[in-house]
Amino acid sequence: MNTGDIEAGCKRVIRDAAERLTKDRIVNDTAWTDAIFEDLTRYAYHELVPGLCVWSKGNAVDRTLTGFLYDFMACEGEGKAGEDIGKVWVALESEWSPYFEKVKEDFYKLVLGRSMLRVMIFKSRDVEKDISKLVRILETSPMSVSGDRYLFAGWSEDEGFIFKSHSKA
Repeated sequence: MNTGDIEAGCKRVIRDAAERLTKDRIVNDTAWTDAIFEDLTRYAYHELVPGLCVWSKGNAVDRTLTGFLYDFMACEGEGKAGEDIGKVWVALESEWSPYFEKVKEDFYKLVLGRSMLRVMIFKSRDVEKDISKLVRILETSPMSVSGDRYLFAGWSEDEGFIFKSHSKA
């Protein structure tokens, strides 16, 4: 599985969850986070790579999960917090505050970390503008290296999720 496949799977999972939640008229940010993380856990366990270790808050797919480092992380390893972490397939942060400063705080974690794909889910009044700001941050950061892959999933009340992929130059 390559990074493009992982990105396509994450986009599908996030988009499907959003469609279901919108149809059911669920507007609570916590409910959205829970639903997306549950679906991502199912994706990681059943579609991504067999035997991956997932770090997220417990959900219906796996009630034993606990958070570690990121809001959601799928990696190879023994599954012990802080020990024996191999390749990180997905590192994800989410921020539902409409204030860019809050989004930026969570985004910095992704810039500093190593992962095949870094996903930032956020809410915004101007998704395209905020994605441009986030891209500027990663492009100017010495901590992010050429080829680092990011998927931005910005939620707009008017347009739903807007996705943009970016690899650092």
